[in-house]
Amino acid sequence: MKNSHSSFRLARAFTLIELLVVIAIIGLLAGLVVALAPLAAAKPKIKKTQAELDQLVTVIEAYKEKKGFYPPDNQFIPNNPGTNQLYYELVGTTNNGTLFVTLSGKDSISLPVLPTGATTFNNSTKAAKGSDDFDVQSFHKALKDGQTKVITVANQPIRILVAPVEGPNKQQINPWHYVSSNPTNNPSSFDLWADIVVAGKTNRISNWSKDPVIIGN
Repeated sequence: MKNSHSSFRLARAFTLIELLVVIAIIGLLAGLVVALAPLAAAKPKIKKTQAELDQLVTVIEAYKEKKGFYPPDNQFIPNNPGTNQLYYELVGTTNNGTLFVTLSGKDSISLPVLPTGATTFNNSTKAAKGSDDFDVQSFHKALKDGQTKVITVANQPIRILVAPVEGPNKQQINPWHYVSSNPTNNPSSFDLWADIVVAGKTNRISNWSKDPVIIGN
């Protein structure tokens, strides 16, 4: 009888130990899930931004093939999206000398003179349909609403191309940056990039690096 009680206590002790081990394993797995969750969430954001970058690169190269040169930037402040005419160059405009309207009719701008910027658009034609019509076209016909945003520059609404993920400092309107006048990373073509925040880190998605480059904590 004594041996029976001893065996029962021993069996019960093993059961409690096993339970503690299982609890410890569950806790470890839960910790791993929590730690890996930000990384899992980061991949789709990076992938989506990279896909939109590739789309823009394709469109810009199509512009170059047609025009013989890359879309101009603001050579004075090329990195400032508020002075960057890339959107208007890629979608094309008509103009009557003072008013420029996108070929889709979606946007208009009274002067293509953004602060210290260009004085005209290259991918534009007279509203009267002159002989230069064949040179003007919309290179980016697949633009979705979320790929552009309107900002105000010099009291004038300006539409810009934006990345699909928020930027540093919770920047909801996160512009693509474009430099063609004096690119430092692609001297023979253009630099195109956007900084996005994923998993608490700032990742630079660019056309000069296959992989994102972490530039902040």
